[in-house]
Amino acid sequence: MYSMQRILFMLPTVCFFISVQTAQAQVQTVSLTDFGALANDNRSDQLAFNKAAGYINARKGNTRLIIPKGKYLVGITYKNIETIETGLATINDVMQLKDCSNVTIEGSGAVVIKFADDLPFGTLPNKTGKDSAVHIGSLFRLINCSNISLLNFETNGNSERFRLLRPWGTGDNPYEREHEGLFILNCQQVSVTNVSFLNFGRDGAMILQDADKLPVKDISFTNCTLNGNGRDGLSWCGGENIHLYNCRFNNNGKGRITTNPGSGLDIEPERYALCKKGTIIKCEFSNNAGYSVVSGYETASDVTFDSCIITGNTNYALLCASPRFRFMNTSIAGTSLLSYDAADEKDGMNFFNCTFTDSLLKKKTFMASYLVSVTGRYARFSRCSFTGYKVPVLYTEIRKKKASGDTENTLFGNCSFNAYFKKASTWGKHGFLVSNSRFVDCSFRSGGYAGFKPIMDDAGKNVQQQKSIFVNN
Repeated sequence: MYSMQRILFMLPTVCFFISVQTAQAQVQTVSLTDFGALANDNRSDQLAFNKAAGYINARKGNTRLIIPKGKYLVGITYKNIETIETGLATINDVMQLKDCSNVTIEGSGAVVIKFADDLPFGTLPNKTGKDSAVHIGSLFRLINCSNISLLNFETNGNSERFRLLRPWGTGDNPYEREHEGLFILNCQQVSVTNVSFLNFGRDGAMILQDADKLPVKDISFTNCTLNGNGRDGLSWCGGENIHLYNCRFNNNGKGRITTNPGSGLDIEPERYALCKKGTIIKCEFSNNAGYSVVSGYETASDVTFDSCIITGNTNYALLCASPRFRFMNTSIAGTSLLSYDAADEKDGMNFFNCTFTDSLLKKKTFMASYLVSVTGRYARFSRCSFTGYKVPVLYTEIRKKKASGDTENTLFGNCSFNAYFKKASTWGKHGFLVSNSRFVDCSFRSGGYAGFKPIMDDAGKNVQQQKSIFVNN
């Protein structure tokens, strides 16, 4: 049992230890200029960013880094191709943070971080295997971090000015080497606000999780722009509680580099991880080389889109083959493929108050021989409109498992279907081609050329309708 004298003797030592620990946990504010950066001088600030990352890593985070107003150049240039470092993707990262928490990186005023011209990217012709891979690295790479905030700056990967080597990967002109604006691996509580990731060689941002690590969760992008990147605007490859608000994911895969899938948003679980519980609100996905939004795996689930714009200008607008995806108040232009075969109604795809169209004023849209294709069971549409000026509005072909009952069928409630095309389509004068579908309180309008009744009246199609109206203008 400790005596009072012993306790009083130890008290100063304990207090000193606590004060040291508290000091270490206090957030220290520093400027990028403290590490030698100088804006607008047309010289590389790569070393200053590297030093700032080293400082933050040494503190295990607990840092607020201010980037003063101006333009900063980054990236490692090489005069001689023989001296290019190859293999390791992270060797030329601008800022790599590992095992850090409580970090804010914030622009003060108009801040632009741009990669230099003539950076080599791709595959060396005189080497093989991993030794041939030339990566530029990531602008920000976060590994095993938590409570990280990025605020108020623009970044430009400058991929249009790369020194492209041999291509590698799949796509029209693929360069699937590492060059992300933001690479997130095994992190939690990462928020990105008022940041642009433009023209990177691979993705604007990537979220990745190793299945045997702590779950990736609570990642948010607010008022961000991820445009013009070589592969995807955002690759969501693992994690839960991913939130996107008022962001833009446009023109990806449309520049010098075109790597598959070339999407605005690619939800593609990797490394045995899951992608689940996403909310995507007031975001735009337009004019991407591939599907503007794609989710093709059952290991992605429970994602809600609300008040979004999804446009396929030169390729499909939407591919959904994942459970419990919900679309609300969303405008979709171009062909959509909806193919998830749900096991029951709660797992099916849901659309509420959405508009589907094959035409936009003064904008090109991609169309297959139909506007919307539904081949997955238990799809539900409520208060949606389907308008075709060029092609039939709907194709459904449901592969039912149950011999009786219609619960697996596609259900349309209070929806409107408008067929205004004036010449024969793939399906002649039919406004749509449907089977195993049910229509309740719907309206069907045509421009006097196309019609819906012949398909409705075909007993072999197993189509039901209640309280619907048919109008020929």
